[in-house]
Amino acid sequence: DDFKYQRLVVFIFYFVNGFCHFSSVTIHIPECLTKAINEIENKDHQTLVFEIITQLLKSENFKDAGAGAQTIGHEFVNNLQNTLIEEISWELHQFINGESTKPTQQNSTQDEDSKEEQNRFTKFNQRFSNERDFIDSNELIQQGMKAFREERISVWDRNWSTPSIQARENLKSLFKNDKEAITTLAPYIKKFNNNAWAVVDNLVWFWENNLSEDQIEQINRYTSGHFELLIRPEKYVFDKYAWMEDASEYENQEGQVLQFIIWLLNHPFDWIYKGAYKALLFLSKTMPELVVLPLISEAVADKPVYSGEKCSQILKYIASNSSDILENSLKENPEYLQGITSLDHFTILKDFIDIGEELKTAGYTALYDILINKLPENTTGGCDVYLDDEMLNPINEEIDKLNDLGILNASFCKNLIQNVEQSDWIKQRKSDQYLLRSYPNTAPYRGRYVQLVRHSLNKAILPRVSKANQDGVYGIINKIYEYV
Repeated sequence: DDFKYQRLVVFIFYFVNGFCHFSSVTIHIPECLTKAINEIENKDHQTLVFEIITQLLKSENFKDAGAGAQTIGHEFVNNLQNTLIEEISWELHQFINGESTKPTQQNSTQDEDSKEEQNRFTKFNQRFSNERDFIDSNELIQQGMKAFREERISVWDRNWSTPSIQARENLKSLFKNDKEAITTLAPYIKKFNNNAWAVVDNLVWFWENNLSEDQIEQINRYTSGHFELLIRPEKYVFDKYAWMEDASEYENQEGQVLQFIIWLLNHPFDWIYKGAYKALLFLSKTMPELVVLPLISEAVADKPVYSGEKCSQILKYIASNSSDILENSLKENPEYLQGITSLDHFTILKDFIDIGEELKTAGYTALYDILINKLPENTTGGCDVYLDDEMLNPINEEIDKLNDLGILNASFCKNLIQNVEQSDWIKQRKSDQYLLRSYPNTAPYRGRYVQLVRHSLNKAILPRVSKANQDGVYGIINKIYEYV
């Protein structure tokens, strides 16, 4: 009747308004509204609109959505509304663009699932809503798990589709206790290949509202130790970030930004630490006088992190291209020269020997003369050594190659093991596992434990390095760690 048709026209008016507003079609909105409404009010189009509605009511989609019920339910009405919007949208799109063939959908999202998947999850969700109070909960659990198996969708997937999300919620509410959840989810627990923490995280979600106070307290007690590894609330950890404080009496904004970029050299994510390296290299080309002293400070800081070695590498570039600036900085700040000459880290010391050699060519000999005299002419007293310790696994290849040079001895072994043991390497390696979980797709991944062991190797090897073998030792230790 006229009243129903008026309501339909109003509904279509608002839809057309939204369609014209968000459509990518280039057309003036008032003109679009006028043409569309005039067309809708045409008697021929009026017949077409009601024909569409009639066809939709007869379609298989609504038979499934209605589930054979005598009364149109809430879900049926939603499906009717959504399909009406889709069909009317196409009619308007066809009218505006003059297209006669409905385009196929591309790049459909996971939420636009196949009809069969919708049916499996939807049937389970409908049965849960309508029959939960009248049938055994175990029967519903089995139906829900069967839906996930037949669709080959993991029950751990939290955002696969709207029906599967609802199915997870319904399964969660059906589990009476933690034991029932574990028993039911056991197949997924056994087959899950990713980090075990993800399984625990999902299980805790399924256990929500089913754990006793004692169980909650026990879980909190077990996890507190893990959080301590993540947070590490020791004073020396907080001291690392002291440079971030706003009230800095010694550094301006440029200095703080530089410190931040240098700090990012230690990030485990490859595109971040490589980006920081490139940024510092660019600044070394354009504003070398700004970066020289901060780079030296980081290089001589004696910290088991990547940034020290990377800063000494950048300083080698400055020495080759802006030797006068580096020379003046060392002359005007003799305390930095003293810090360099006190180095006991072989890789960084060798970088500064190369830097001194560049400066010597330009007429500044002080740095090279001091550093080269720290090394003997040759290494004596070497012997074959055998080190079989789990904590040294990251550097086994380097130790074997250094052993082939015949420069290692018992003192080297003692110093290396002592340095690593003092660094609390077990906690460092466990901490790296948490970092890896935070960046699961990072390739290559850089952990702090590996650099800690390399730092210890650089300190232990220095007394066994001579002028004759310095280049060979440097190549062995640093070959696989060069930047691309």
